[in-house]
Amino acid sequence: MKKIIYILCFLLLGVFPLAADLSGDLAIVGDAGYPASFQYTLGGAKALSAGYAWTVLGNDANSVFFNPATLLKIPATALSLSFNALPQDRIQGAAVFAFSDKAEGSYSTKKPRVFALSGAYQTVRNVDGYNDSGAGTDTLGNSSMLGQFSFASAFSPSGLLGGWGAGLRVVHENFDGQTVFGAAVNVGGDINIANLLRFGLSVNNLGLVTGDAGTLYMAPWFSAAAMLNLPMLPVSFVLQGDKVIGTDQGFVMRFAAEYRLRIKLGLERYSIEAGIADAAGESIIEIVPRIGLAGKNLHGGLSLRYNFIELSYGAGRDPLGGLRHAVSLDIYM
Repeated sequence: MKKIIYILCFLLLGVFPLAADLSGDLAIVGDAGYPASFQYTLGGAKALSAGYAWTVLGNDANSVFFNPATLLKIPATALSLSFNALPQDRIQGAAVFAFSDKAEGSYSTKKPRVFALSGAYQTVRNVDGYNDSGAGTDTLGNSSMLGQFSFASAFSPSGLLGGWGAGLRVVHENFDGQTVFGAAVNVGGDINIANLLRFGLSVNNLGLVTGDAGTLYMAPWFSAAAMLNLPMLPVSFVLQGDKVIGTDQGFVMRFAAEYRLRIKLGLERYSIEAGIADAAGESIIEIVPRIGLAGKNLHGGLSLRYNFIELSYGAGRDPLGGLRHAVSLDIYM
């Protein structure tokens, strides 16, 4: 039965329109008007609710768009579907299927691994373009597709120390009458210290784009983050810094916090606890509110999980004005 589910998931990804916001020059609409700025908006509802401070906080299949190493934190093989509605008629949809190859048993010598196939689609209509000085130009429109394969491997058989990951993506875009193709890699690491401190580092968009304007380098995006876990509460706090090389964008600081509440349902009883680990054989309801700050823009949202199904909503202020909204559905197998 699981094999059939996996095959159906891959077929879905093969026909699902895939997400990007990429152009061959700096006249692209995005968070700061630089090529490949779609990286900041591909994460789905959870990442949006945390202000995109998802380099180390990421724990879902959508982590492939931020730091592939954090794929190791998904609890099981997962399918994630997300839909984003942004101001000025911008629509995104994304799907990620992540296969978790984690050996069962506490004495396994096999390092956990995760393989992920992802795709997304974005349309942009009625968006004011930007020239190199940041001034508005003509109204632009585009449609973009992205496909990506990602891989993550733990540092140790227990998986408790964290791990590393890498991904390869290809992009196709029709932008303001021009056609653009691109390919890039992203790499990342995740280091866990005694379940108290966690550090994440990622480099995205190491690649090229080619189109009517010729072949150009993408603008690499560097991100570093630190997370403090307080399991007894339990609350996680994240501080993250981002920098896009080759653009006028400055160093962006992001802050996020989330609280995890689990309700365990037994046959004749239930208990409420603020804990990190699930108990085998019990039904679990998990409620996770998040809040994030990206520069001066406030974000927030909520995730609700019942056993193997999780529904999330996120919202935040958009740099172009108005609010971004996102909903995500995660199914664990």
